[in-house]
Amino acid sequence: MTVNELNILETSGTNWNSELNAITPSLFNFQNVSELFTTIAISGNETVNGTTEPLGLQCMWGKPSFNCTEEQYLEYWRGPRSLPLSTALSVTILFVGIFVTGVIGNLIVCVVIVRHAAMHTATNYYLFSLAVSDLIFLMLGLPYEISLYWHQYPYNLGLAFCKIRAWISEASTYVSVLTIVAFSMERFLAICHPLHSYRMSGLRRAMRIIAILWTMSFISAVPFAMYTDIDYLTYPPDNSTLYESAFCALLQNPGCLWEVSTCIFFAIPMAVMIILYGRMGLRIRSRTKKAAEVALGKVHGSIHDETKTAQSRRAIIRMLVNCIFTIK
Repeated sequence: MTVNELNILETSGTNWNSELNAITPSLFNFQNVSELFTTIAISGNETVNGTTEPLGLQCMWGKPSFNCTEEQYLEYWRGPRSLPLSTALSVTILFVGIFVTGVIGNLIVCVVIVRHAAMHTATNYYLFSLAVSDLIFLMLGLPYEISLYWHQYPYNLGLAFCKIRAWISEASTYVSVLTIVAFSMERFLAICHPLHSYRMSGLRRAMRIIAILWTMSFISAVPFAMYTDIDYLTYPPDNSTLYESAFCALLQNPGCLWEVSTCIFFAIPMAVMIILYGRMGLRIRSRTKKAAEVALGKVHGSIHDETKTAQSRRAIIRMLVNCIFTIK
């Protein structure tokens, strides 16, 4: 959705608050923020200058009934500035719990791997990469997500942070996905092609793969920074900019950016991992079945040997008895 399209929505009287929030580059893609804001946005009747009619008609520029102040216009198109205290507080407690647990857990993983030389393996390097990307994901974006429940607008952290946050948050998500795929591929080779995995094993190879994944992820996330900007509403009567309406969002038309991103960094990795783990499951099942057959064969062989031993002992006893009677 471009800025021009947003202006068209304003003049046509369409409340685009939900659409704007739906395309906001959110760290956790929580659309319930915009849904909650839209639900409690002003949509009923309100008395303005002695008249009572739907606020939407009062705040639609070009309509004869346009009759709302800048603050009413802002609240109608953007929604309320904050959620009810009970909702904001409960969401904050939940997010703080996620933040503390995620940060402490991932920091422990990083410290343990760094401080213990025995943990310097290819598998643990992938886990270290995953932990770092998750830390960036949490520390850069989650505090801002919490702030949206208390203060939706105006956005006052600057254009640079707006773009950098969108870029790094998206890139860290890509890193996590690609790292999990690479780790799954390593497990697949170790289980299904152990000899090939042994020839390809090594810390340098794992480090090169991780470096490539991070580079690819940050390059792929550049379009999100390019198309992210701070949007301002324009008050129609005097065509003035409402700086109190500042909102950081993916405003310009990204074309098929969302579709391509979802396909490359969600659908394809998901399909690859399903195939890999499916084949690993089949291989493990086959090996387990063969091991059970071998164990069963050994049991049968042991029983057969014990039977032959017992028969030999009985034959020896009979021979001894015959000898004794013969001597007598």
